This record gives sequence, C-alpha cells and structure tokens, in this order.
Amino acid sequence: MIQAKHLRKCYGNTTVANDINLAVAAGEFLVLLGGSGSGKTTTTAKLACFLKK
Repeated sequence: MIQAKHLRKCYGNTTVANDINLAVAAGEFLVLLGGSGSGKTTTTAKLACFLKK
C-alpha cells in the first residue's frame, strides 16, 4: 500500500502541489493525468523520495 496525505511541494514561495491525497493498494495501478505543468512529475518525484527511505 502506498498512501499520501496532504502532500505539498513548494519552490521558494511558489506552491506547485498542494493538499494531494492518494492511496494505492497492493495490486492496483495509479495513472496521473494532466496537462503540461500540472504537477505530475513533481508528485511522482515526491512519492519516490519517500519510498527510498
């Protein structure tokens, strides 16, 4: 299970992802859809950072 609550990412004073909540159970797939600049890569990188630890 991967779970994130109230995920937030800022660059300086600019918030680029705010209050993201998600849960992915074992065996499920997650797809992030959105336009350019919507935060898909930032969200994935933030989750990957937590998973490394």
